Amino acid sequence: IVQQWLSVIFANANNFAPTTILIHQNRDYKLLAEEMLINSLPVDITVVDMESFGDFWRKRNQFTFTTKLSNQGKKKKLEIIISSTSIPDKNIGIFIRDGKMIDKILVKDETGRKFKYQALEMTGTSDILIYDIKK
Repeated sequence: IVQQWLSVIFANANNFAPTTILIHQNRDYKLLAEEMLINSLPVDITVVDMESFGDFWRKRNQFTFTTKLSNQGKKKKLEIIISSTSIPDKNIGIFIRDGKMIDKILVKDETGRKFKYQALEMTGTSDILIYDIKK
């Protein structure tokens, strides 16, 4: 069963989707399976309790931004303006369809203060994921 869980977790992770597993620990073998699962996860997969998972979704729901696409000659520039009342959680990302077609991506708040971020080019597409956004 642990191998089945791992295959689901990896498939979801490849799509940047979370996996939720509910285990009733009313039998020793269930607790042992949960421990085996956690010990089998790679370091880039995070395990959180339900309260932390709920906190993430509250922050995600409060995260707001607008975009502005402009041309500078033949080059395209995308500005992502994050509301200053909406500080992003490090796990919140912004998916940019056809982002590889954009020459410059700037992430800032409405006062112009710039954010640092990581960008991941999605394999087999022209899309980009912006994540780990921080001032």
